[in-house]
Amino acid sequence: MKVKLPVGTSATVTYTATVKDTAPEYLADAAADDKTNAGDGYRNTATASDVKATATMSDGTPVTYDKDTYPKDTEGKTPLDDKHDMANTPVKLTPSYTMEQSRATEAPVKGNTGKYGFRYGDTVMYTITVVNTGETVLTMDVSDSFADSTYFTDLTYTTVTGTDVTWNNNTSGAATTTAPNITIGCNGTHDNKAVITVTAVVASVTPESLSNAAADDGKGYENTAETTNVVSKATESDGTKTTTAITSPLEGRRDTAHTPVQLTAVTPGNGGGGGGNTPTTSVKPTNLPDKGTPGTHTVTNGGYADGTDLYGFNPDGTPMGNIWTAGGNLPKTGEAWRNLALLGAVSLLMLFLFLILIRRKRQADNMEHPSDPYKSKSK
Repeated sequence: MKVKLPVGTSATVTYTATVKDTAPEYLADAAADDKTNAGDGYRNTATASDVKATATMSDGTPVTYDKDTYPKDTEGKTPLDDKHDMANTPVKLTPSYTMEQSRATEAPVKGNTGKYGFRYGDTVMYTITVVNTGETVLTMDVSDSFADSTYFTDLTYTTVTGTDVTWNNNTSGAATTTAPNITIGCNGTHDNKAVITVTAVVASVTPESLSNAAADDGKGYENTAETTNVVSKATESDGTKTTTAITSPLEGRRDTAHTPVQLTAVTPGNGGGGGGNTPTTSVKPTNLPDKGTPGTHTVTNGGYADGTDLYGFNPDGTPMGNIWTAGGNLPKTGEAWRNLALLGAVSLLMLFLFLILIRRKRQADNMEHPSDPYKSKSK
């Protein structure tokens, strides 16, 4: 730019520049520019050139000088020579990221209750999304866990996807139970992201906890995704080339998801095979005794459990009349069958006692008023 300065005046030229995303980190020892230390940031040079001086001779004739026409001093210099000055600009790369977890699988509705929940054996998928919003490369561990791990089994990290994302501790990319260690690169738009998918299976011991919506509404069992051992990696420059790598730890982050669970009433023949807390078959378990056999029996397959009491099914799909003790504490349903069996037993006992009372009363009446076989003949 051209600047014209009258005699005795000055001018200040102000300009700005933007630090590129590709600039390596180059730190200074102070906030202000210390020009004595050439290593305190990237150097930029200001230059005044093509300087011309205009004057008027004593006879009124105008004259113009430049560095080539103005008389030189003994060192060959003139006041119109080009002049230079420098400034140093340090660059700091700022690391930042976000992490969010969500439940990807929507919960099925429970009958006509307007409530929602997963059933025993259902596989539920979650996604953990980590976005590198900063200017450095990030490396971290990403994990997921349930507040009560007995209610959900087979927690598995199935995939890690994204642009410029590396699954460091799983080069094969196969599903694993080991929490991923990942590296996320940085780009000019600050949106490189890694998406980790996680699955878990609803355990048979999980009590009912329903939600009001198919999507996550904050109700149900809580699981927490967490980032730990987060490290920011940047490269430092000396102004001409990239040198050593600089690492700095960052705080971990947490986010939660919620999984509702429903228990399904026992209905003969509605078995699930992963469809919920229902019999896995409409026929009785193979190791249960025949209907009517008394006693306590350990059940290892089939049938349906209510607390520790198991209700089997006949080959035609109708419920058995007996109650067996199951091998484990399975979800509680089918209370009506047990109550019905108890009611029947009590009713039979009362009827038996009633019949005994009637018989004893008749015997007592006969002893107090015996009949006279000759009494009718005397009349």
